[in-house]
Amino acid sequence: MCGRYWRDIKFQEACKDMFEVPFDIDEILPNFNVAPTTQNPIVLQRNGTRSIEGFRWGLIPFYEKEGKPKYPYFNARAEKLTETAAYKEPFKKYRCIVPVSGFYEWKKSGGEKYPYGFQMKDKPIMPLAGLYYEWESPNGTRKIPSYTIITTDSNDTVGQIHDKHRMPVILTKEDFDFWLDPNNHNTKAYYDGGIFEPYPDEAIHRFPVSQKVNSTRNNGPELIEEVDEWQ
Repeated sequence: MCGRYWRDIKFQEACKDMFEVPFDIDEILPNFNVAPTTQNPIVLQRNGTRSIEGFRWGLIPFYEKEGKPKYPYFNARAEKLTETAAYKEPFKKYRCIVPVSGFYEWKKSGGEKYPYGFQMKDKPIMPLAGLYYEWESPNGTRKIPSYTIITTDSNDTVGQIHDKHRMPVILTKEDFDFWLDPNNHNTKAYYDGGIFEPYPDEAIHRFPVSQKVNSTRNNGPELIEEVDEWQ
């Protein structure tokens, strides 16, 4: 599961460097407590051109009539992409990368939730695998671009914290062209190519953070400051 993440003050420049695309979405500012239903940048490729655009977190499937799905669809299990109606078509044609500075998970103990941050040890951006879809109302008067983050089995670094042993799928730079290519409809190749394997433990830094992150009302750089280890 990946239900909360952040982007820091270095995010925009780091995205430009990693994805080599213009990034002028002025309204997308640093956000240290990104939650589902908010507007966030994703990387996608259309007509041979790669871009970074703002989409709503929480996929709205094609079959929804009002654009208000009962299920949030903010995470998609990698092993269910070819079976779940909401993900089948996006998996074939509408794959994206969700760039984040890091993500949060919680350890539950004694009725308390203890948050941890996870980020790359050697890179300022963590590129997560996602799917997108541009939902359109039946009468064609309204469009809502939306996305979901794909999850897989967790590595030990995340699994020691997350009770359901899930983590987001993290891509390598070598995966970008293969993953974003809208002309590649051979979804089996992504499973065979190992894209959905858990990211190596040694590449991920885990650290305890303030319980202020538990509430989406709180937002600021203090949320990603390391605190004493939760016991």
